[in-house]
Amino acid sequence: MKSIILQVISFLIFTLLLLGLCLQVRNLRRDHDRILSNLEATQIENDGLKVEKRKFIMTTIELKNSKDSLLKMMKKMANDNRIKDRKIQALYYDLENFSKVDTLILRDTIFKSPDFVLDTLITDEWNSSRLHLKYPGEIAIKNQFKNEKFIVLHSKKEPIKERKWFLPRWFTRKHIVVEVLIEDKNPYIENQHTRYVEIIKK
Repeated sequence: MKSIILQVISFLIFTLLLLGLCLQVRNLRRDHDRILSNLEATQIENDGLKVEKRKFIMTTIELKNSKDSLLKMMKKMANDNRIKDRKIQALYYDLENFSKVDTLILRDTIFKSPDFVLDTLITDEWNSSRLHLKYPGEIAIKNQFKNEKFIVLHSKKEPIKERKWFLPRWFTRKHIVVEVLIEDKNPYIENQHTRYVEIIKK
């Protein structure tokens, strides 16, 4: 009888150890795939490819301990808007440059001197406007704009039905919504319309 109980206990211990090892192997595979994906994303980013971009996959602890200045800036922007690290679902950063040149050549002579050339530049951190005037009637304007865009996706619990009195509010059923926070650093840019759609698999 004792030998049967010992065999059953040893079988259960062996089964639990095997399950623990299987879970550890699965977690290690998942971490390996994530690290490999991040390595490829870093290589693509460093190669300077304009067309292809990859998403980095990180844990909250890796984000918190990261030494990358851009990741620190993204996390700081989220924390400045009172978003806790555990509520962050995704962080996006976009640095954009816009440039446009307009040239107007007049048939009439509007400048007197044949040696006349005027180049002037009006600039600040986000906008640069270059005005070029040349004899006999050439006028050129080059506008350049820079924008830093931060996007944070974060989860939040909201009650399904609003209650006016505070006591029923505690017991109201809540659902999780994902909010999108967009912050443009360029003061000249006004966000007109954005839409974010998440496709779920059934």
